[in-house]
Amino acid sequence: KSPALSSAGNEQTGIGSYVDLVDLVPTGLAYFEIVLNAAGDPVDCRYLFVNKSFERISGLLAEQVVGRTMREVSSGMEEISVLFLAHVALSSEPATMEWFSGKQKRHYIVHAFSNRRGFCAISFEDVTERAQAEEKLRSAYSRLSSIMELSEDIIFRLDTEGVIQSLS
Repeated sequence: KSPALSSAGNEQTGIGSYVDLVDLVPTGLAYFEIVLNAAGDPVDCRYLFVNKSFERISGLLAEQVVGRTMREVSSGMEEISVLFLAHVALSSEPATMEWFSGKQKRHYIVHAFSNRRGFCAISFEDVTERAQAEEKLRSAYSRLSSIMELSEDIIFRLDTEGVIQSLS
């Protein structure tokens, strides 16, 4: 079970089964408190809860992050993440971003939402394979376009119904 929540003493409310269910969700989940400086500006985010998929996807264990801030954990996404999460937590406007971790060499899609001012939850998943496939497709299309532009031959592309889609 995730260390931030426990089912002990909550059998009547069913909260324990919710905690178990959250640990089964295939996307990474984390809940944060936004840390503000004396001027009220967001400077960090403190991890309050992470699920098992967070651990699997990020490689960070709950014991390593819960109760600590992003800067303390040094996940490599501090600056942009603090601003992104603070905006959501302070405005209550949900937001989505795609993020590339240079440290992990992985692409992620992150959905953030808030139901309480100053706090924010995220769900995220690794979309590296999709991002790599999209890049290969863009590259192939670029090569094909170059070939069509430079060729002295007539080159055309048909769709599945035989309609010309492009012509050089």
